[in-house]
Amino acid sequence: MDFINQINNNNKDKINYLNLLNSQTKLNNINSLITDIINITNSIKYDNSTIKYNILSEQLLSLKDSYIQKDIQNINIDIKNKENILKNIFLQQSSKIIKTLPDLINSIENSYQVDNLNKILLNSEKDKIYFKDYNINTSKTTKNKNLIGTIGVLGTFNHSKNKRENYDIKIFNDLEDETFTCSCCDFKFNSKKKNTVCKHICFVICKIGKIYDTSFFINKKLNNEHLNILINKLSDVNIYNDKSIAKKVETFNYNSFFNFTDYKENECSCIVCYTEVLQDEIDNNKCISCPKCNQIFHKECMDVWLEEHTKCAYCNNENIWIHFDELENDKDKKISFV
Repeated sequence: MDFINQINNNNKDKINYLNLLNSQTKLNNINSLITDIINITNSIKYDNSTIKYNILSEQLLSLKDSYIQKDIQNINIDIKNKENILKNIFLQQSSKIIKTLPDLINSIENSYQVDNLNKILLNSEKDKIYFKDYNINTSKTTKNKNLIGTIGVLGTFNHSKNKRENYDIKIFNDLEDETFTCSCCDFKFNSKKKNTVCKHICFVICKIGKIYDTSFFINKKLNNEHLNILINKLSDVNIYNDKSIAKKVETFNYNSFFNFTDYKENECSCIVCYTEVLQDEIDNNKCISCPKCNQIFHKECMDVWLEEHTKCAYCNNENIWIHFDELENDKDKKISFV
């Protein structure tokens, strides 16, 4: 924050002197300083969702000067900690009025970050991002001790691969580092270079968590309250009910075509040949089923059907049946799609 740097630069000699002094009343004086700053930030009026920074800057400078001029020889404030206290109070106050994503975008000054936030507003299906899954970290190893869990997201649709890109977002509870990392290239190359949060993490925070905290986009850390809100939403199975943000990825193999749990004797017919499917035919591996709709067919009938079609004879699903020959030739192979 520029005004915090200005405070430090203007009073560097005085603050350095204070840092050398013995402190018996340090906590009381710091608490008093913070209380006064909160009173100032609470008194500031907002105009079109934008804080009047000049007012805040001038009053903070005045307040800081007044404390330095007073008899505060017992204060021993570490410069870095003081700066973080001031910055966090300011950021918390500035976040209070932001309740929508457009308001958040209007409050961000970093143009690169604005671009990333705008990307999660795109309505084109190929550009949308979707939640895939969330896996809690159960490992107790030292390497993963701060890892809370991993969020799987589906990114932009890749036409050359005929599928969406997959990315992993990791959540950490390390107080010294960022809350999230993402496997995308944007995070790897631009997170520190341009001081941005990638669009996939933006999606998780804003679209899933409904969290519009401007401070996160500066220090890249979620406070405990927001982190708990997000984790609860990620862990809720009802998240898949919202088709605008979540897509459930299903995995199939060759055995998926032999699920006959819905079979009822005397009530099941093959819709290709219109004759009854018998229990004896199922027991002797003469039948096959659709992994999506569970409709049962005679295997010979379906082989004939697939010579001229690439979709299920009943539900018309094409994603699975175009891979049937491939899975039949490699029975250990798995196919995943949304």
